[in-house]
Amino acid sequence: MFVKSQRARGMSWCLLMLLVAVGSGPAAASEDPQNDPIVELALVDSGRGELALVFTIEPGWHIYWQNPGDSGLPTSATLEPGGLAPLFPGPERYTSKDGERVTYGYSGRVALFFRDPRGAAKQTPSAKAAWLACRERCVFQEGQAQLSEHSLDGISELRSRVPLEIQPEMDWAGAAVTVTLPSPAAILFPPSALEEQLEGHDLNGRNLHLRLKDASQSKLPVVVGLDDGTFVSFQLVPPSPAKD
Repeated sequence: MFVKSQRARGMSWCLLMLLVAVGSGPAAASEDPQNDPIVELALVDSGRGELALVFTIEPGWHIYWQNPGDSGLPTSATLEPGGLAPLFPGPERYTSKDGERVTYGYSGRVALFFRDPRGAAKQTPSAKAAWLACRERCVFQEGQAQLSEHSLDGISELRSRVPLEIQPEMDWAGAAVTVTLPSPAAILFPPSALEEQLEGHDLNGRNLHLRLKDASQSKLPVVVGLDDGTFVSFQLVPPSPAKD
């Protein structure tokens, strides 16, 4: 079942868009719904104990990752029953025309994945989502979808973009850490918690060097895109305090 997105209404959202929705260029509150982007949702069984909320985004537009980067708004989604949160696939990296802003998001077709709750409840699962779609302007939208009885082609390919969880070696030196990855890395995608603590980083083959403001912080999530197009994720585990 495909559900066309619903456009947010109200002056408060118009003002919010003018303030923060500048991911691809000047933000503008939409006054004509006929010109709004078409984003369709479908909730389907992935065939591997998960449900996939699939976004089909009108060409030329993009939505945002859980950390939008320098501008934009994070995409959010929940699954009922259970209020479950999704697994996000690895994003794309966008750079503004002036080179001053970097954002992270999705275009084309992308899926968020949820643990299938049907073993614990008889209720038909449904998902709600909210996102900011941007091109030359940005439009806040919301949508929902109930679980479809039909399958959807390409789910395995969409699932392959979800980061594989790993436990890499970490070598700490003060507030800096070198992480040894399973294969050469192409790009770091910092979740919001990491970005707040990150002072700098560089990639050298399989080695990811991170410089933090404070190495004593609790575990920080990391997402890395590898050269082969796959993604890995892990948590930075703070170094053990030195013993006297």
